[in-house]
Amino acid sequence: MRNLSKYISTAWIVFALFHSIAGNATVSDPVAAGNAALKKSLSLKPNGTAIIAALAKSNFSYMEKLLKDSEDAYASDPLFESPLEKNYSAFRHLHEDFLSLLNKWIVERPGYQSYLARGIYFSGKAWSARGGEFIQNTPKKNIEEMERFLGLAKKDLVEALHRNANLMPAYIRLISAARALGEQTEARSWLEAAIRNDPRTYYVRFHYLVNLTPRWGGSYEEMDRVAREAIAYNHLNNRLWSLQGERFADEADMAYSKCDHLKAISLYSKALAFGDRTMWFRFRANSYSDVGNYELALQDVRSFLSYSPNDKDRLRFEKQLEDAVARPSGTDYIPKIRTTCLGGPHTGDDEAAIRRRTGIKQAEFVGETCGVPGCA
Repeated sequence: MRNLSKYISTAWIVFALFHSIAGNATVSDPVAAGNAALKKSLSLKPNGTAIIAALAKSNFSYMEKLLKDSEDAYASDPLFESPLEKNYSAFRHLHEDFLSLLNKWIVERPGYQSYLARGIYFSGKAWSARGGEFIQNTPKKNIEEMERFLGLAKKDLVEALHRNANLMPAYIRLISAARALGEQTEARSWLEAAIRNDPRTYYVRFHYLVNLTPRWGGSYEEMDRVAREAIAYNHLNNRLWSLQGERFADEADMAYSKCDHLKAISLYSKALAFGDRTMWFRFRANSYSDVGNYELALQDVRSFLSYSPNDKDRLRFEKQLEDAVARPSGTDYIPKIRTTCLGGPHTGDDEAAIRRRTGIKQAEFVGETCGVPGCA
């Protein structure tokens, strides 16, 4: 396995060096290229519902085919990492009744897919057991249960990687588990292992950065370093460029959660200078609205909808903003546009999203994927 891993790593280095000249010559605007990659990524639909339906019927061979199809698609095009990650994420919030089916799958067809699926299931159970309170407000029994499930998850995830070292969804959960247990060195080792096997990965780096924010024991300096390291492989995956905006987005999220909208607007703008993200447009639009700048809020909502045109909340918000912009100035009309920061009137999905990003009350985002509309 070690010799194979070295071979794969060497092959990727040769591939990267060969393409770096052509990539750097053709991608003159990495932000535009990244935005185009984001749009394509969001257009790729996962098969999570069909996969879980097959699991319920013990149709393991069909499940494996669906998962293998998404793995092969990712092998050919790094943008298919989005549906690949979402397909495997389908296992994370399964009811406990499904555990017997996951066990049966491993007994009947022991392979990297079945071990990875059960590992992700255990990982999801770990974060559910922990709950969403701050660590100092979390009962000891919850922490112990989280640690028990993380131990089970790690065992399965490592076994999956022994069978297939190119499983990016496994590295994501191992990084999150290591950070949750305070094992920062191990988390960095899993990141490096993932990049050795496939330096194209966007999601492993993204989740490592999420786990690296200061409130989870990391630093913005370290976030910047990881993002800069990723630029060397941007010619392999144009989505990597936008990772440089993560530290600014995290600072913006914290300002947003405190209703400091002017600071949030400034910081989201810095993040967006490295490329579009639907969540960044979403929260900056909310902040623009809350300070009364409906024209710029409308622009951001429309930018969001250009990537996720069927988002019902944003479509309603667009109509509200259009009405506000059309209203003659100088009238007493105050548009009924919600305050979206925490602590005031808000919509549930906005609160849930910012809580996941900031770790306020709800810590699950650190351990799992985005889980909100428009997140790619």
